[in-house]
Formats: sequence, structure tokens, C-alpha cells
Amino acid sequence: MLSYIKKHWLIYLIGAAIAVALGFSASYMVGVMGSTPVAVREERHESEQERADELNDINEDLNDYAGEPVEPSEGEATE
Repeated sequence: MLSYIKKHWLIYLIGAAIAVALGFSASYMVGVMGSTPVAVREERHESEQERADELNDINEDLNDYAGEPVEPSEGEATE
């Protein structure tokens, strides 16, 4: 068997090269077919930016209130 492989090594080399090329081609096709379209990615990016802006606004509002001491009302117990 080893002598057969030594005798036909070029065929095995070509077969391995074809298998690698087909593997890379298949993975590229799966990547192209399965990837998220550009329009959807842009839409998601915009919504993430809007959400980040909203959270920053909330954070700024909370920081504005954080500096003001809150007086307890008469009905609340203080420690």
C-alpha cells in the first residue's frame, strides 16, 4: 500500500489541494449566504446608537439629581 502511495503521490497531492480549495469555497459561500445584510446591520447600529443616547440622557438626569440632598418628609423615620 505504501508503495502505491509513493508511486501516485502527485494524484494524492492534487486531490488534497482540490479538497482544500472546495472547503474554502464552501465556507466562503456559507459566509456570504448566511451573513446579515448591510441594511439590517445599519438599522441595528442606528437603534443601538439611539438606545445609547437615551441611556446617556437618563444617566445625565440622574447625575443632576444626585448632587441635591433629599429632605425626609415629616412622616418618614430617620435613623
